Amino acid sequence: EKKIMSLAENANCKICNWLLQSAPPDEVEKFLPTQRTLIKAHPEYTYPTFYLAKMLLKCGRNEEAIMELKPFVRQKSGDFWVWELLGDAQETVEESLPYYSKALLCRSKEEFLVKLYEKVGLVFAQVEQYPLAHTLLDKAIEIRKSHGWHAGYDLIQSIRQNWYLNSE
Repeated sequence: EKKIMSLAENANCKICNWLLQSAPPDEVEKFLPTQRTLIKAHPEYTYPTFYLAKMLLKCGRNEEAIMELKPFVRQKSGDFWVWELLGDAQETVEESLPYYSKALLCRSKEEFLVKLYEKVGLVFAQVEQYPLAHTLLDKAIEIRKSHGWHAGYDLIQSIRQNWYLNSE
């Protein structure tokens, strides 16, 4: 039986997405108490905690974001986005790699993972693990082509770099 998201939770997701994409960190910071109130009032909602963690990351409060995510790790350990968010919360690229790698191992539809393939591919390129980076970016390109999706600017720029052109 699949649970349908309530209208209130859906609206909260839309508001949080807008804040994360459009608002500066100080405006996001002002919304954090509202988000915490919603979480306390409705512990049955799944996504407000996820968005709280993302907003904390945007505000530079990584340790707090990790603490908010710990219950999620137990509940949703098979979901790639939990591990991706934990990777995003780490201080260094090297610390994030184990979490991103775990995210890639989770079972999920490829179309959900395409942005993760791109992100992790770029992270592996940063640490000069070019064959892995190349493979992940190729996978992202393959998925995008199979769905008729365009490649983003970062992906196009990456596949034009020497490290990509000279590795496989």
